[in-house]
Amino acid sequence: MLEILENLEGIGSGLQGSWLIGGGVAVGIVGLMFWLGGLNFARSIAASGLFVITGLVLAAKNPSEPLLNIGIAVVAALAGVFLYKIVLVLLCTVAVAFMSMIFLAEPISEAVEVQSQPVQVEAAGTEAAAPLGILELKESGFEMIGKLVGQTGGLFVELENGKKAVVAALAAVVLLVSLFAWRLGGALGSSAIGTSLLFLSMILLLIEKGSRPITMLEEQKTLYGKVFIVMILFGAGVQLLLCKRPKKKKPEKEKEQVNEETGE
Repeated sequence: MLEILENLEGIGSGLQGSWLIGGGVAVGIVGLMFWLGGLNFARSIAASGLFVITGLVLAAKNPSEPLLNIGIAVVAALAGVFLYKIVLVLLCTVAVAFMSMIFLAEPISEAVEVQSQPVQVEAAGTEAAAPLGILELKESGFEMIGKLVGQTGGLFVELENGKKAVVAALAAVVLLVSLFAWRLGGALGSSAIGTSLLFLSMILLLIEKGSRPITMLEEQKTLYGKVFIVMILFGAGVQLLLCKRPKKKKPEKEKEQVNEETGE
């Protein structure tokens, strides 16, 4: 699994509990909306997905220009609103490929040392280490983003040939399904994004409780991989059943005929 995901445990352990709880609850609510109702929020998913991805890449490549990065990310989000079908297809493919690479990646042999270690209490009555300040959090965040972007590019290369074929096949199937059956592909894509956000929410809340959820996922990633797939399929099924299809506008000629028949 990506080293950066394990580093998140160390960084998260140094944050204030209210930040982790608030962030976990907010991410969980958004994830639930995307998981079970993504087809109703297709434009929002496309816009927010482009905003986040563009912002992360720019923050990793050019962290000294935050305002410029935000401006470009906003422009990308606006483009996602108008091109939401194409963007959602691409997000769906990327999300499935990325998550499959994480679950298929080899486990880390040794623990990675991070700058922000979990809070430790040496003895009863001693004060715990102070939570990370804004500056430390900002530096850790940019460092984490940079590592994530860098490691993601090399993750596919490090996989065995058989696992590469599995990732490529999954991405190709999702892409083809999304292109020829957009409603099904959109449901699967938004369900995958929502499931990922729910997992992230769980991770943040468990870190606040002092657990090591990413290590737990690493040790039982086969089980959680199956749970991930089942959640995606369940969420997509709920969306296909409950989310309304967009109403098609009637051509002008048909409208005129209807008006003549009704005498209007």
